[in-house]
Amino acid sequence: MVKSTVIIYRITNGEATIANCGNLISGDVTIPSTLGGCPATKIGWYAFYDCSLLKSVTIPNNVTSIGSEAFYTLTIV
Repeated sequence: MVKSTVIIYRITNGEATIANCGNLISGDVTIPSTLGGCPATKIGWYAFYDCSLLKSVTIPNNVTSIGSEAFYTLTIV
């Protein structure tokens, strides 16, 4: 696992998976298209769990998989 600002991710087979963002992340968030020099292709299970301070999340086109309940308890209006 590697931490980038508040995004925690892992790299497997040259692709980055967002594992967790902690509940400190807030405001408008843009997921970077690369993490650790690898394309961010997955958002893991519960990655944004209980991130109640988020206003919006922009997901890059190269993300092809979003895990179960990745945005659990998140309400974006």
